[in-house]
Amino acid sequence: MLWPLLRIPDLVLQHILHNTELMRFASTKTPPAKSDRRLWGQGNIYFGKKHNMEFYVEYSSEDNNETGKTKLTVSEFDTTTIRDVKYAIQTAIQAPVCDQQLFYQGQPVTDDDMTLSRWYFREGDCFKVQFLAAADIPGMSELLDVLKISAQRIIVEKLQRQLPNIEDDSSSLWRFYDRLVYAVEGLASFFFPWKCLRSVAQRHFFVQEGGFEAFLEVFKFSRQLYTVEHLENDCNV
Repeated sequence: MLWPLLRIPDLVLQHILHNTELMRFASTKTPPAKSDRRLWGQGNIYFGKKHNMEFYVEYSSEDNNETGKTKLTVSEFDTTTIRDVKYAIQTAIQAPVCDQQLFYQGQPVTDDDMTLSRWYFREGDCFKVQFLAAADIPGMSELLDVLKISAQRIIVEKLQRQLPNIEDDSSSLWRFYDRLVYAVEGLASFFFPWKCLRSVAQRHFFVQEGGFEAFLEVFKFSRQLYTVEHLENDCNV
């Protein structure tokens, strides 16, 4: 029987789908489009063409009371937004954007669309950011891409959420299955221990990057397979 092809491990379902904390977070967080994330370079973060307009970010994390300071570089303050800065901070110190609380001159910065120039920001100035914990963003990003591609390109666009005819292209479906299981099981490993601040931050990043919506597509598709298998079993009794 190949119908249980896309069964999602019970442990993953228990800790991703049915956790109310994660679903509440998913309902309130909307990640910005990737086209808005203009990040280049390593170490220092550059926006657009590299230019020598530098500023600093002092950061503090609830996880082990970690503190530090990093330097960022932008092209110009007139076009660089607070959202751009937050994604630069995420790249520099692995603090998920959704967990960042940003301050400038003691005032909270809450409008992500506001440019640095509108804050009268000057070269050499300093932001302060507070966040929950650093996440393993590089480790999760590849797995998230596999999950989202499986959900959108295969389940939604290619299969149109309909069960495939396994006899027509079984080798392709097995490759799809292998990559999907690799992604789901790999991502689940980032969510434990459940109450660890780093694990919480990684679950937040998962939702921020659209992982929750992709997982729901996979889950609903797998439910069809469960239903078909049970119907077949009933017919064979």
